[in-house]
Amino acid sequence: MNDFFADVAQVKKALKKMEKNIEALEKEYQEQLHKIAGSDKKAQQMVVDGLIDDISATAREIQALLKKMADRTEREQADVGPAESRIRKNLHTTLITKFTDTMQIYQGLFNYIIGRGINQ
Repeated sequence: MNDFFADVAQVKKALKKMEKNIEALEKEYQEQLHKIAGSDKKAQQMVVDGLIDDISATAREIQALLKKMADRTEREQADVGPAESRIRKNLHTTLITKFTDTMQIYQGLFNYIIGRGINQ
C-alpha cells in the first residue's frame, strides 16, 4: 500500500507542477500579446515553447503513473482486502478525473493560442 500512496503523491505533485506551468503559459501568452518588438517576442516565444514542452512531458509522466497504478491495483486486488481495493480504485478514479480536468484546461488554452497564430 505504501507504493500505491507514493505513486498517488507523485501524481499529485506532477499535477500541481502542470497546473503551475499552465498558469505560467497563460501569463506568458498575455504578455506576448502586448509585445511589439521582434527580439522580445522571440525570447518570450522560447519561454512559451519551453512551457508547452514541459507540460507535455509532465502529462506523459502522469499518464504512465496512472497506468502503472491501475495495473498494480488490478494485480494486487486478490492480495488486499476489499476496503483497501475500494480505496485504491477511488483514489485512482479521482486522480484520473483531476488529470482530465487539467488537460482540458491546457487543451483549451493551447488551442486558443494556436488559433490566434501566436505560437508559430
